Amino acid sequence: MKLPFSVSAFCLCFLCVFLVIVVAHSQLPEEMYRFDNDKRSHVSYRYDRIDEVQKQCVSVLASASELRLGYSGVVGMKKEFSFVNGDWIQEDGKFPIMPFDDGDSPGMLPGGDRSSPMKLVSFRVTDVDHAHRLKKSIPVNGFMVVGITTDGSFMENVYGDGNLDFRLWPGHSQLLIPFQGVYTESKRNGGERVLCLLGNTMLPTRETNPANPWEWMKKNPSDVPMSEDDQILLVLRYPLTFTLTNRMITGELKSLNRDSNPKYFDVVHISSQLGSSAKFTFGSQRIVSKACDPYPYKDNLTNNVITVYKGTRFCEILEEVTRDKPLSVVPNWRCNGTDDFCSQLGPFLSDERIKSTHGSFQDVKLYIQDVICEQAAGKRNSGSTMVSAVFRAVSPSENRYNAAKRSGVNNMSLATEGIWKPSSGQLCMVGCLGLVDAKGSNCNTRICLYIPTTFALKQRSIISGTLSPINNNSDFFPLSFEQLMQPTELWNYFMFTHPNYSYSKVNLAGTILEKNEPFSFSTVVKKSLLTFPKLEDETFQDSLSLLSEDLTFHIPGFPDPMPRVQAPRVDIQMEILSVGPMFGRYFDAQNGSIVEQLDTPNQANTAEYTEKQLLLNVSAQLSLSGKGYSNFSTLFLEGLYDPHVGKMYLIGCRDVRASWSVLYQSYDLEAGMDCLIEVVVSYPPTTTRWLVNPTATISIESQRTDDDGLQFNTIKLQTFPIIYRKQREDVLSHRGVEGILRILTLTFAVGCILSQLFYIKHNMDSLPYTSLVVLGVQSLGYSIPLITDAEALFKRMVSESYDVSSSGALENKSVEVSNQIAKANLF
Repeated sequence: MKLPFSVSAFCLCFLCVFLVIVVAHSQLPEEMYRFDNDKRSHVSYRYDRIDEVQKQCVSVLASASELRLGYSGVVGMKKEFSFVNGDWIQEDGKFPIMPFDDGDSPGMLPGGDRSSPMKLVSFRVTDVDHAHRLKKSIPVNGFMVVGITTDGSFMENVYGDGNLDFRLWPGHSQLLIPFQGVYTESKRNGGERVLCLLGNTMLPTRETNPANPWEWMKKNPSDVPMSEDDQILLVLRYPLTFTLTNRMITGELKSLNRDSNPKYFDVVHISSQLGSSAKFTFGSQRIVSKACDPYPYKDNLTNNVITVYKGTRFCEILEEVTRDKPLSVVPNWRCNGTDDFCSQLGPFLSDERIKSTHGSFQDVKLYIQDVICEQAAGKRNSGSTMVSAVFRAVSPSENRYNAAKRSGVNNMSLATEGIWKPSSGQLCMVGCLGLVDAKGSNCNTRICLYIPTTFALKQRSIISGTLSPINNNSDFFPLSFEQLMQPTELWNYFMFTHPNYSYSKVNLAGTILEKNEPFSFSTVVKKSLLTFPKLEDETFQDSLSLLSEDLTFHIPGFPDPMPRVQAPRVDIQMEILSVGPMFGRYFDAQNGSIVEQLDTPNQANTAEYTEKQLLLNVSAQLSLSGKGYSNFSTLFLEGLYDPHVGKMYLIGCRDVRASWSVLYQSYDLEAGMDCLIEVVVSYPPTTTRWLVNPTATISIESQRTDDDGLQFNTIKLQTFPIIYRKQREDVLSHRGVEGILRILTLTFAVGCILSQLFYIKHNMDSLPYTSLVVLGVQSLGYSIPLITDAEALFKRMVSESYDVSSSGALENKSVEVSNQIAKANLF
């Protein structure tokens, strides 16, 4: 009668111990990595130097006018007055503010060259003392980070919490300066807002030798001699009205010490521009009309071949597809002028690294920053939309991470303003290079931008546009830009645009099918016995989407027929873009599928597709990453998929515009692309994966002659074993069975142990022959798998079955049987 109670008590205690261990194990990492997100709320800001501020800022306060800001305007100052990665310079350079160590710098570019140091400055307003505001000023707190960097880790997210800090390592110098002061407004320069602040920080100490002020760096750069300095004055000037020609932030950081004082440094000149947080005033119609009147501008970029977005959510799409994403600069492959003319990066200043690309603009990127999009009130469906943004070109000599977030005004930045109308789908803008005066004398660039909704073999861009000179003097060759479609990020874009795909090479793909699949007995047997990915008995949309998922794979591979152990590794990404009438994937809200909401296909031929399993039109994108495949990093594919044999017969196009040369102008190119490429992809069957090696093979063959400069040798690749969607579901079901067997095994083991203990309790004579240590070890051995969630039966069958060749599959399976028998003997 006591046995059931003992078993229940033991199980209850074991379960409690298990839960304690699991809870402790799950809570530990959370505690280790927990951060106090409210740290800033506990910081108290001091205003104990206001009297000193009044004295040092007397010239600023003398010209101050009565404030017009209400409470809401004061609160918005924190975002509106803050900026990230502005520029700073010291013109004299006799007394530098900080050292810089460029030895062993980690800021290396892809080509192996060292990136150029960038002098960056960020500023943030941390507190506005609205309670003590005066008629002409408001007390404020803030901090500034001044730095020199090549390694892409400029600290823009630090907070001014009173810690005085200077940081130095190879390729990076950074100085944090907290400030307190006042905010004022003035009518000077057409109206401006001014911050006058006093700072206190720890400055690196200069040596007495002016020729080498940082002599201590040669001895021990990690031991920086510091000296406290509270005589630092910062004056920042902001435009009162933020417009196309009035968007500059200027400032000066100066030392109030005498130049004989070792703490003295030359004046630091600061420049930046207001971002998207500031309220922009659209009122430069006169300057915009120089580029966009009459609207739309006839640039023939779309050539009426593709359709562009003309809906009501243009602002949402533009902000989404340009957020921190670079645009590719299209090579000047159509330019037939001199090398200097064709190597010029449009209206931007071309440095030596850009000129060395000879018009291919390799590794040159274009960013669209601070997009401000405002639709005309009450005219959502038919009115125009006003757009402002900054186009920033990034040279290969710059660290892209930092350069993409720069806010300084220079000859690599283009401030723009323009209009977009749904009637044409064209965003036409005027661009002003670098510093701009009130008359817009530097506003000589026209920008035309489109968001295509039609995709094709030679059109894979979600943004395309041009920068061209407004006047007829041809100051530079029109510069084209684009943002190629990334299949893994399409859901953000397709959520609003509902694009479509236009097939153009299906007939040519049919000739590849006839050449590679002649009638033979083996083909008949293959079609009869083996099953490949095909349309299932689902709804038409779901079936097409699931087939697209099965045909997509991201997996390593190796050249074929080279043995895998000797072959160099190749990372292969095969992305299916469209299958039949469906472009992308279909989202079913009822089952919560992870596939993407794209276009809804025409269901007129649903029965024909489902019953006859005809050849399916497909489009794809193939990316190869590995040594020797730089010319084939991305192939755009279009053709046919035969579900009876599991093969795709495709026409491929590769972009050769970067290899721009007069020699290539005589070749047969299509929009700057080499489309004389045949690709065949063979998929493994969905059945008999234990007997057939579940790998895919890829063949890429050029159709050009040997004397053609674009001809290449045939490439054949074989992937590592792949697994289809239903096979993954089978693996998950194995895990379920494994869990059940684990529970039954442990229950039986616990029962055996309890029965032995119960037997010992009533048969004391057998006690010397039973070792409690053995029982403890046995209990521990069966408890550990439950606590650690380790697999007991299916571990090797699941994980190793897809990593063996077909010749070793049966042998491995027999080994598993013996292992299971051995485990059973443990009982």
